[in-house]
Amino acid sequence: MNCGTFVCSAAMAVLAAFACRAAEVRPSSLYEAKFRARVVKGVTLEDCPQLEDLVPFTASHYNKTKVRFTGFNWQFRDAKGGKVVPRPHRSDAATALYHRDWRDVTLRFWTPENATWLDVFAGRGVEVAGLSLRKVAPGGTLNVNPRFDMAEEYVPGWQLLDGAVLGRDCNGTRYVNTEEGRVASDLFPVWPGSCVKVALRGIPPRFVLGWMRLSASICFFDKFADAGGKDPYSGRAATKVNIGKDCAGAHVYTVPPGKHWARILVSGGIVYECSATKVDK
Repeated sequence: MNCGTFVCSAAMAVLAAFACRAAEVRPSSLYEAKFRARVVKGVTLEDCPQLEDLVPFTASHYNKTKVRFTGFNWQFRDAKGGKVVPRPHRSDAATALYHRDWRDVTLRFWTPENATWLDVFAGRGVEVAGLSLRKVAPGGTLNVNPRFDMAEEYVPGWQLLDGAVLGRDCNGTRYVNTEEGRVASDLFPVWPGSCVKVALRGIPPRFVLGWMRLSASICFFDKFADAGGKDPYSGRAATKVNIGKDCAGAHVYTVPPGKHWARILVSGGIVYECSATKVDK
C-alpha cells in the first residue's frame, strides 16, 4: 500500500504537530489517495545533486544515514480524533521527500477492519496539499504494486527491510534487490478456506551459497493489528515459492481457519514482480 509506511507510538506524537490532512474511510477497503508534496525547508536534490545515489537507500532506511531527508507519513484511526490503529511490525518508517518543487503522490492501501479515518502528516519542513481519496476495485492482485512501479522514489505497498534497495535495470524496469535484505508487502485481506496464488519473477543471486535462493513466503494473521506483535511472522506458510529456470515461480496456498489478513516476504535476489491473487480450489 503505501506512499510509504507508518509512524507509531512516540514518533507519532512528534509528527502530530504537523498533521495537515484527514479523510473518512471504510474498513477493510482498498483506497487510492492523491496529494501534492514538497520540501520547503530541508535537504533536497536540487541543493545537493551529489546525494542522488542515496535515494534508493533512504527509500528503505529513512533517516538512518547521516543525510537527514525530511518526509511524510500517515496513520489510521477508529474514529475522527479516536484511537490510533496499531501498525504492522517494521512499518514505522516515514517516506522521504527529495525535491523543492511540487510532486504528485499517488498511494493505494487496504484499510484495517476497524479503521474509519485516515490522517496524513507532513514532516518538519514539508508542505502537503490537495488530498483526495477514492475507493477503488482491487483489480488483478490482492497486494498493491506487484511490479514496484507505482512511484519513482519510494515503493508503495511494500517495506524494504535489512538492506534491500530499489533499482532500475538497463531497460528502465524497476526492481528490488533483496540479496542483502528482504521486502515485505503491506497487509492485504484473505478469506479462510480460500486459495491464494503467490507468483514471483526475478533473478537469483550470481553466487549461490547454499541457503541463498530467491524465494517468497506468505504469512497469515487473524487481525490487522496482529502483524504488529512480537512475532509478526508466526503465521508463515511452510512452503516457499522458489524461482525455476524460467526465472519465475508460483505456489497456491489455502488460507487457514480464522485468518483474514496476509503479507508476502521475499528475499535472496533481484525481484521484478511478486503478486498474490485469489484463485479457485
